[in-house]
Formats: sequence, structure tokens, C-alpha cells
Amino acid sequence: MQTLRAVNPSINRYLFDVTLCTAEDGWAQLDTTQDAPGYGNWANPFNRQVMIFQAGDETLHQAATDAEFVQAVRSVKTSQEACGHAFKGIDTMHSTRLRARFEALGLTDLLCQAAARKAS
Repeated sequence: MQTLRAVNPSINRYLFDVTLCTAEDGWAQLDTTQDAPGYGNWANPFNRQVMIFQAGDETLHQAATDAEFVQAVRSVKTSQEACGHAFKGIDTMHSTRLRARFEALGLTDLLCQAAARKAS
């Protein structure tokens, strides 16, 4: 897995939500109870990327294989739980295309239940 890091203290997570990690571009939010203006996680199952933003620090994980991507997404859940936060699920933003790709990767168990009901 390739990891790229950057520091940009002048931005918040909403830049990712609205511009950089949108459902239209293949990104889903990895919702947690830690989400706030200074924190967020996103995953793109098409280019196998996981973006983590925390207080101006940006970390982009680029998986080489589908299996590596699945492991990276599951590690977000594990790390949140290890820090005492809940992983709420993968929010596909009502995109049936995104939902289908996460399901094909075997991540159905992590999909947000509300998103799963609306897409069906």
C-alpha cells in the first residue's frame, strides 16, 4: 500500500465532502462518531483509495489490489473502535453505483443501514 501525506491546516473536512471526495467522483464517507470539521474519512472503491483527514493532516492510502483496499477500509473501523469511537458505516450517499461496488468487494456488512434501505 502506498501512503501519501500532506499538511494543510487552513482547511476542514467540508472541502472533502463538497469538492475533493464526492460521490459523483466515486467516494463514499466512512462515517464515525468522531466526525467533525477537523476529522473525516472517505473511501473510493473504484481507484482503491482511502483518505483520512485529521486536524489539517491529510493521509491518502492507495491500495494496489481490491483485497488491500478492503483491508484498509476495515482498518478504519478497527482503529475507530480501538480509540473508543463507533464506526457508523460506509455512507454511499444514495449512489447505487457506489453501493454495488462495495457489495462486490465484500463490504456489505459495513454499509450504513439507512443507505442500504434507500438503495434497495
